[in-house]
Amino acid sequence: MATSQQIEQEIGQRLARLRLARNVTQTDLAEKAGIGVRTLRRLEAGDPSTCLLYTSPSPRDKRQS
Repeated sequence: MATSQQIEQEIGQRLARLRLARNVTQTDLAEKAGIGVRTLRRLEAGDPSTCLLYTSPSPRDKRQS
């Protein structure tokens, strides 16, 4: 059975592969996702300290409540 660290790394690798296959830069993807480039880099690296489930709404979030 895979550890949580292995799963996080696999998800990050898949994210990077998909982004690159579509010729999308980290900057463009981060902007579209409403996150910072640094956060995206951490996600792609499988950094376990990066969790989007508990982040507050982004100031870039233009959706109305």
